[in-house]
Amino acid sequence: MNTPTSLEVGRAAQLACVLEACAPKPGNVNPNHDFHDAGFVEFMASALALGPVMASAGDKKVGVLILDAIKATLEVAASNINLGIVLLLAPLAKAALGIDKGQNLKQKLAFVLADLDEKDALLAYRAINLANPSGLGEVDDQDVAKEPSGITLLQAMELSRNRDQIARQYVNGFKLVFDLGLPRLMRLWREGKDLSPAIVLVFLEILAKEPDTLIARKLGGKKAGSISEKARRVLLKRPFETPEGQKALFEFDIYLRDAKHQKNPGATADIMAAVLFVFLLEPEVRKDLPRVMRGFSSSV
Repeated sequence: MNTPTSLEVGRAAQLACVLEACAPKPGNVNPNHDFHDAGFVEFMASALALGPVMASAGDKKVGVLILDAIKATLEVAASNINLGIVLLLAPLAKAALGIDKGQNLKQKLAFVLADLDEKDALLAYRAINLANPSGLGEVDDQDVAKEPSGITLLQAMELSRNRDQIARQYVNGFKLVFDLGLPRLMRLWREGKDLSPAIVLVFLEILAKEPDTLIARKLGGKKAGSISEKARRVLLKRPFETPEGQKALFEFDIYLRDAKHQKNPGATADIMAAVLFVFLLEPEVRKDLPRVMRGFSSSV
């Protein structure tokens, strides 16, 4: 499989977060748009904080990585910036640094997810409470506001799969990452598409495929579904190929922005970061990172 080094995994985690935040994805923080409670610089600081933690994934449990990453983030950022990203990258980093027996990353990830235990659940719940994310609400069974009781982290994610896209990835083997996001991004990159618009396009495709659960928790499933339908309409107008498409993308971005960023497709953005992490660990990408960086511009 051409297993990456710990340095490469840590660097990929940092670059994935940087590229995800720099790309002008509709409704998200980017170099030209801050949120009232989280600025672009905080996203950059959080990206740097993740690197050393994910680089240590080879000899740590996934739960330890999640808790360590949230603690490292809170040392540089005043609010929850990257909980979803941390939850996604921790098992991916663990899988990437696993023993190479000829399996690809998706196959290695399956073993990591199957090996999650009650300790992982306990530490992950502690990390979630430490991050104190908004919009989680309450549930009757294994609510994250309390410590988990007798369940593994994978079982906990199973309980949340219908209301949280991040949890759903644990249960379905990171389907949006490996079956949609990565193949699409690799194809665009191999075709010579600039990376920034490629990221925006893949982000829109993920959003069009699945309603964003962060929006659904804040505004309801119907609103989240209507936003996914708007994303599909933007894609049909080919946003980086036609003036009509550029206008549609601009208007979609404006529509998603409000004072409290309630229409922010934040879960989709987290999944996009995971796609970028896996993309950056692809052997052909790892050996040509200067070309990848050179092909990125936040002005698209």
